[in-house]
Amino acid sequence: RRAVVGAMAAVAPGSDIIIQGALATAMVRELARIHEIPVRDIDVENLLKRLGLSIRNTTAIVLAIAGNALKAFPGLGTLGGGALHAIAYGLAFDSVGRAIAMTLAEHARLDADETERNIRDLLAKPSRDRIERVAGVVVERLRRKD
Repeated sequence: RRAVVGAMAAVAPGSDIIIQGALATAMVRELARIHEIPVRDIDVENLLKRLGLSIRNTTAIVLAIAGNALKAFPGLGTLGGGALHAIAYGLAFDSVGRAIAMTLAEHARLDADETERNIRDLLAKPSRDRIERVAGVVVERLRRKD
């Protein structure tokens, strides 16, 4: 939900990366806290860098780029582009969160290799349910703006 709101709030080019980086760090820390696993800043940074490289070659990033391109056109382009951008980031964050949670539950530590495998699997074939849930969050957020 926070990733969707962050993506929709980001208007300046590049501001989404700053917003999403802070959200990703907070998400990893919170998941580690829930699983009662201590993490170091350097481990979180390294994991997120590695996952960022994995995400770069996915449909979610293609959607985010298309969303950014549409934002250049005032009116419907801005609205549609923002929604597409938010869905892309929501799907990416949903996958990252699930991958990290699965890894922490199975290994009781931040395991970059396992997390990367999990995220690739989740992003390779996102389920219809996940896509609909993320899109639902975007639609709900758009309705609140009115």
